[in-house]
Amino acid sequence: MMNEEHDAVTVEENAAAHRFETHIGSHLAFAAYRRDGETITFTHTEVPAAIEGHGVASALAHAALAQAEAQHLTVIPQCPFVASYIRRHTQFASLVPAEYLPQLNKNPHP
Repeated sequence: MMNEEHDAVTVEENAAAHRFETHIGSHLAFAAYRRDGETITFTHTEVPAAIEGHGVASALAHAALAQAEAQHLTVIPQCPFVASYIRRHTQFASLVPAEYLPQLNKNPHP
């Protein structure tokens, strides 16, 4: 289990559920993934409307990508938010294989 604080949001990996998650009040936000050997594919990020706009999704993406980087994993950003986060935080672009770099510009997320 990994804990990471980013902008006062505590993110934990819930490996059994295949996601990075945070609990804020009664709300659960998460970034779901699939793991295949040394590759992690981020599939979906979900933040309840009640806690949107407070950097929760960014905290989830940052913690997940930082762990992927620490574990030397290859990242496939199927999730539009994770792709957008990598596009805005280019230090994580090196985790993405060349054939998936076009994903970073697909379905841009604000």
